[in-house]
Amino acid sequence: MTRITATVKTPSGNIEAEPYTSSGTSFSKFAIIQVGVNKFQVTRVVSGKRRK
Repeated sequence: MTRITATVKTPSGNIEAEPYTSSGTSFSKFAIIQVGVNKFQVTRVVSGKRRK
């Protein structure tokens, strides 16, 4: 997988999120986060497990 896109539906209308891009990834968990007013970004989810 090299690119993930998303459209966020808001009361102001549909907004294209900034896509996640890479040269190739096997990650399978992604999220859409709000990074500003009517600005969104697709990002990969990093595990919350702590290293010992």
